[in-house]
Amino acid sequence: PYQGYALVLRNGRPKFVIRADKEISSVIAKRKVAGKWTHLAGVLDSEKKLHIYVNGKLSASSQALKLIPASPAQAMEIGADEGGPVGDYQSPFGFTGTIDEVKVYHRALTAEEVAAHYSSPDKGLAQSPGPAARFSFDGDSSTDESGNKNHGKAEGASPVAGKFGKALKFTGASSVVSFKVVHHW
Repeated sequence: PYQGYALVLRNGRPKFVIRADKEISSVIAKRKVAGKWTHLAGVLDSEKKLHIYVNGKLSASSQALKLIPASPAQAMEIGADEGGPVGDYQSPFGFTGTIDEVKVYHRALTAEEVAAHYSSPDKGLAQSPGPAARFSFDGDSSTDESGNKNHGKAEGASPVAGKFGKALKFTGASSVVSFKVVHHW
């Protein structure tokens, strides 16, 4: 069965979703964030708690049904979910807007680490283990800057000025940046 995670916007509110076997768990932020620069972080911890952070602060938490027991089968996608939905939405699920500074960790970040990433995207990168994948979009938009060589291919998204350096602008279901990330759960 499909395993995975997604951070999506539903009616302007951020939602963090995981699929573990056939079970879907999610948490949705309390406020809408559409139309302005917003730092989002989704965390699944070892006690099966889902947390969603908005601008470095905890917005909501909920209990997950289970932890993700195996590596996701499809490539990580930024800007769309075209390979099959993780959550309770139709695929393809495209994002319209600008995305800057994407990081994926194979561990649960602490509230302090999330706050540090919000205040400065390079802060906390020295923590061990570091990100499994990191995309600033400042150079080649498909280059993984974590050192783990999880490079991808950008399609349909265009480079624009971002919150920190450059970012990628997405126009909905027609633009997707796919990255194959080696997952180690």
